[in-house]
Amino acid sequence: MNSRILNRAGQLPADGWYQIEVTGEHLNRAAGVVQAIDAKALDSIVNRFQAAAREAGDGFAGLLIDQDHFSLDPEKSSEAFGWLKEVRNRDGQLEGRIDWTDIGEPAVKSGRYKFFSTVYDPADVEKVGERRVRNRAYPLVRPLALERLALTNDPNNKGGKPISNRDPGASPERSETQPTMKALLRKMGLSEDASEDAALAAYSQIANRATKAEGDLETANKELTTLRAAQVEADLEKYKNRFKPEHRDKWKAQLIANRAGTLDLLESIPVVEGGTGAEDRAPITNRQSAKTPAEVAADQKAAKEQARAAKISNRAAALRQANPRLSLSQAYDQAAAEIDAG
Repeated sequence: MNSRILNRAGQLPADGWYQIEVTGEHLNRAAGVVQAIDAKALDSIVNRFQAAAREAGDGFAGLLIDQDHFSLDPEKSSEAFGWLKEVRNRDGQLEGRIDWTDIGEPAVKSGRYKFFSTVYDPADVEKVGERRVRNRAYPLVRPLALERLALTNDPNNKGGKPISNRDPGASPERSETQPTMKALLRKMGLSEDASEDAALAAYSQIANRATKAEGDLETANKELTTLRAAQVEADLEKYKNRFKPEHRDKWKAQLIANRAGTLDLLESIPVVEGGTGAEDRAPITNRQSAKTPAEVAADQKAAKEQARAAKISNRAAALRQANPRLSLSQAYDQAAAEIDAG
């Protein structure tokens, strides 16, 4: 919401009247609203200004005109570059008569500042609907009273929210949002008065790095899963003469759940010379279901390890659900320690 101050000849208007607002709908990303400057808004702005002037009488100083909204920040200067003394609706445009100060007039005449930026208090707007801009919904608000003006060269009202004022207690948005934005800009490695384009560029870099990191993590997890699967297959091949072929899937599940403990168990099972599997060393018995004491002991030990591994696997899953930052190995180590201690 900026309009040119100087005319084409570079001279100030002789009558002291300037166009200070542009009719239409104006998106303000910083404030998160679309401002509707229509006939109703102009009439209300003019009427409220004139009422305030009448109430103040001869003591009416006018509305402050500062530079780049410095007066909205208690840490910056609030010196006046001018005072808005009157406003009027002329042919559907808001105009104001200004008394410039000794620093304001030279700043405008020299071309240091070429635009006005209006300031509205959130308490003096009314919500009239909603507008979507690039697939995002914004409240459509109508300003009803002008709070002050600023000289600026930035159409995005750099230096503060257009809908704000200096009083830190007048509105939560004014007392909390601005310091938060400054802190955010510093965190992004930018100066406190960085432009919106600079902030968006810095955000894009951060977002790109985050996306790349997520992609790298996903790739690393897939590679780790592939490596673990290959490792388990190698273990099964190495110890295939320690168990029956039909039990391969059970041993595979044990290796996945607790590789270290399962490898210890497989190492403890004897291997028959020249044998290719447990079935090669089974004794001849009259009953097909009969087992040697060694096989019974091995089966019992395997059953205990399988139960232990299942408990560890379940506990590890619960630990990772409670704390996603735990790695798979950390979760299994912690689960094993808890199960064994219990």
